Amino acid sequence: MLFGQTVLQDLWKLTVYTIGLASFFLLIGTLRACIVPVVRRFAMLIPYTQLIVYAFWLATHNDFRYVIYDYAFTNLGIVALQLYARISHRAMSAPWLA
Repeated sequence: MLFGQTVLQDLWKLTVYTIGLASFFLLIGTLRACIVPVVRRFAMLIPYTQLIVYAFWLATHNDFRYVIYDYAFTNLGIVALQLYARISHRAMSAPWLA
C-alpha cells in the first residue's frame, strides 16, 4: 500500500471539505448575481449556515451520500435562483445555467 490509513483518511476529509467549499462558493456567487442587495443580506445566511452544518456533520460522518445531499441542495438552489432571475430580470444566462 502506497499510503497509510491515516493519510488516506486525511485525503478523504480534505476531498469532502473541498467539495463543500465549492458548493458554498457556487451558491454565494449565484445569490450575488440573482438577488437584489436588500434581500441578499439575509439570503447570504443560507450558504453560511449550510457550510457550517456540513462541516460539523462531516467531522463525524464519512459517508459520501452526505456530500451528494449537500451538493444536490446547492444545485436545486442555483436552479431556483436562475429561474427567478429569468422571470424577474430576463437574465439571458439563466437558461444556460439552469
